[in-house]
Formats: sequence, C-alpha cells, structure tokens
Amino acid sequence: MTKEALFNHIEAWIDRKRSGYLELTPVVYSNNFANGTISKRIPYQSGEKTANVTNYDAAVALLGGGDNYTSRMWWDVAQ
Repeated sequence: MTKEALFNHIEAWIDRKRSGYLELTPVVYSNNFANGTISKRIPYQSGEKTANVTNYDAAVALLGGGDNYTSRMWWDVAQ
C-alpha cells in the first residue's frame, strides 16, 4: 500500500482494487449498502448529479448496474 493510501481513503480503495491485497471477507448484516458483498466502486458524489447532469447520466449508463457500490467498472472483469 502506498504512503498516500494511508491518508486518503479513495487512494486506499484504488490500491486494494489494483493489487488485490488485502483479501477481504464481506460482512453481512441487515440493510447492508452493498448487499453482503465487497464494494466494486465508489458512487459519484452527490454534487456531480446536479452540476453535470448530461455527463453524469452518460457515465452511469455505461456502468450497466447504475450508480451504486456493486456496479462493475468497464475495466473490472468478472471473477
């Protein structure tokens, strides 16, 4: 994990996705935002939905699963 990842939660998440380290086990509890799975991506910030509607809608359409934690990115191959 990079030094930057220690101070930036988004950088830490990207490092984990890139390297596959740490192997995580999902925690299952009622009303889990990711339905008992490890999140695949971080949803767009709420300001993006209002400030950049056209491009936001186009980007979400490419995700295939909507703007949520479990949607796969275009580069995220099925495992």
